[in-house]
Amino acid sequence: MFFTNNILAQDIPSLIKKSGVVYPKVSLAITNHESNFQKSKLAKTKNNIFGFKSGNRYKSYSSVYHSILDYAQFEARVIKKYNIRDREHYLKTISKFYATSPTWYRKVKSHIKS
Repeated sequence: MFFTNNILAQDIPSLIKKSGVVYPKVSLAITNHESNFQKSKLAKTKNNIFGFKSGNRYKSYSSVYHSILDYAQFEARVIKKYNIRDREHYLKTISKFYATSPTWYRKVKSHIKS
């Protein structure tokens, strides 16, 4: 069992739901992909489980939960700005700007369990 800032990796899904995220399966898939299931150096040293940057530097959070709250705010802005209708629309929309890899959408989608 891997610990991130005293939070068990298995607790992340419940923290995501607690944060008010609208599409929790997508957010969990993103964190699993971006942080290699919360095992990446970025997750361990900066509590950044979504790979968020500010400018050209990775953001640092005081806790994993603060990283999740930042994601929840990001998601809310995207839903409003792009008039998101459903999970698939959301994922396709953010795949255009969330990451630079042309395979990001497919990789993240592979982490989503129906």
